[in-house]
Amino acid sequence: MKDNRKFNWFTVENSLIDREDITPMEMLMYVVLARYANNNEKCFPGLDLISKKTGIKDKRTITKHLKSLSEKGFITIQKRPGKSNLYYLNNVEEVVTKNVPTTKIVPPTKIVPQPPTKNVPTSSDKKCTPKKNYLKRTNKKNYSREREPAARKEDFDFIYKSNLNTNTQHNLKKIWKTNPEVAPTEIQFEVLMSMCKAENKGDGWVVNYYKAKIGASEAEKQGTKATNKSDKVRYMLRVTPQEEVDDLLYKIALDLGYDDYNSLDKTDGSIVNIELERILCDRYNKLKK
Repeated sequence: MKDNRKFNWFTVENSLIDREDITPMEMLMYVVLARYANNNEKCFPGLDLISKKTGIKDKRTITKHLKSLSEKGFITIQKRPGKSNLYYLNNVEEVVTKNVPTTKIVPPTKIVPQPPTKNVPTSSDKKCTPKKNYLKRTNKKNYSREREPAARKEDFDFIYKSNLNTNTQHNLKKIWKTNPEVAPTEIQFEVLMSMCKAENKGDGWVVNYYKAKIGASEAEKQGTKATNKSDKVRYMLRVTPQEEVDDLLYKIALDLGYDDYNSLDKTDGSIVNIELERILCDRYNKLKK
């Protein structure tokens, strides 16, 4: 056979072709590395270049084949931070070419002794006793009582977390039990107490608040609902004591720079009333959450 090729090539050892423990893809990978190796048998092609030359699109597959070549001793990989890896081509003839395992050797499994099959008593030879049932039987009445939601408690224990005196706590619980429609949830009561603390309201104001709320609940039973600003203001005026409304008007007037609310003209009085409506609407939204 006549060789008409020009001498513009790179060399690959014959022993590489004779190796039996190298896959076709690994051999292709080795040939690409040999193509770019210099006189010191080292090269540093990037994964993109190797992918282009081998036709392997998945870079994870390329990394797997390079790692396999390194484990079999064909190449040595030197990692360089921020740069492509440096690959050294090893002498293929120095690597053992026979009986090189390509997969991991699985150790033999332990022999588990079989249980004896002779002279073993059967289930018919044993006296079986029924297991005790420790599950307590409950009648339907008790069961339905246990399944009641926890939110329907009637003792209102959350009131004891407040700073109200004992008499006020007793009066409020009495009002709530006799008029459950005005009884608050724990969150609603906490909002009301926060409002009292911010405005320095006493225990008597809290009791009067719920008494006024009882009178206003009749309108709600008839289907009256506060859907807009004017309805919310009317509702809050019904449930808020008049003394508190007057205090709010004087306080708003002072905050706006007026000396006395009663001495205001129609225009300035409207400004104070607008601020009062805003405060009442805010209170309504907090109570109805």
